[in-house]
Parts: sequence; structure tokens; C-alpha cells
Amino acid sequence: MEVGRRDPGSLLSWFQRAISALRECPEMTAGSCRYVDTGDRAVLALVHDAPSGAVLAVVNLGPAKRTVDIGPLDEQDGDPLEVFADRDYAAIGPTLDHIDVAGHGYRWIRLRRSIGGRAGSARRMR
Repeated sequence: MEVGRRDPGSLLSWFQRAISALRECPEMTAGSCRYVDTGDRAVLALVHDAPSGAVLAVVNLGPAKRTVDIGPLDEQDGDPLEVFADRDYAAIGPTLDHIDVAGHGYRWIRLRRSIGGRAGSARRMR
């Protein structure tokens, strides 16, 4: 067990990072979830929206690296911030374009964090 704690590539380390990301992103398990068209059948994108904030999850279901352009999303407020991924990727721009995902890779991208969120829709008024 001690070896697994010291090895950043171990399954134990991965689970520790995954649990930490889930704690940081409660919207992944609460609130609403909607599909976002990526224009690529191999790449699945879902926005998880809750009073606590919004997170975009992008998953490449294929074996080859993919790049997708999501574009601005209604749930976004401020610059996106990656909170969990299968590897290090280049920073994501505010327009959510040119998002790289490795073969069978994944990225969780924070779109909005609400401080003191209330029940009901977490979307900001436009």
C-alpha cells in the first residue's frame, strides 16, 4: 500500500485524485446533466449543472487522439479550469475550442463555481 501512495501512476493514486475531484465537483453527482454535441461521434461531452456550479465532462471513446470545438456554453461564467484529466493537457481557452483528448482519455472542466448556490437553476440570468 505504501508503494502505491508514492507512485503517481498507481491505481491507488488515481482513485485518490478521482475522489478528490468528485469532492471538488459536487455537480457531477447532483443537479442536471445535458448532452453537448461535439461534432465527433467518438467524443462524448456532458455538462453537469447544479447550484454549486457547472462542469463539462469530455470523454474520448475511441483509441485515437481527438480535438473538438465545443464553443461557448450558457453554463459558463469566466475562464474554464481543468479539474481532472487522464494526463496533462494544454490549457483550455475561454471559447472552449480546440479541446484535445487522448485516445480513451477524459477531461473535467469547471465552467462555473457558485458561492452560496441556492436550490433551483444555477444558470446566471442573461
